[in-house]
Amino acid sequence: MARTRLFGALKRWARLAWIAERQRRPSRECVEQVLATWQSTRREMLRAAMRATAIAALPFTGCASSMRHHNGTERVAIVGAGLAGLHAA
Repeated sequence: MARTRLFGALKRWARLAWIAERQRRPSRECVEQVLATWQSTRREMLRAAMRATAIAALPFTGCASSMRHHNGTERVAIVGAGLAGLHAA
């Protein structure tokens, strides 16, 4: 079990070198394959996060008229618990 990021990375790269040697492939080829896999996974994760954000924002796109009380005053929601939110409240 790696206790630091550096040692964890060292362990992963040593294992990758061992696998490359065992398969009799150049280590550069194995590294490129791993990086290509990681990049596509990262891209997919970012794409999914953007979709989730867009879906979460959909209910708020046309709600200006529905956010009014029956007496005509508008409701305000303050998100956050920092000094800016406290000041806005």
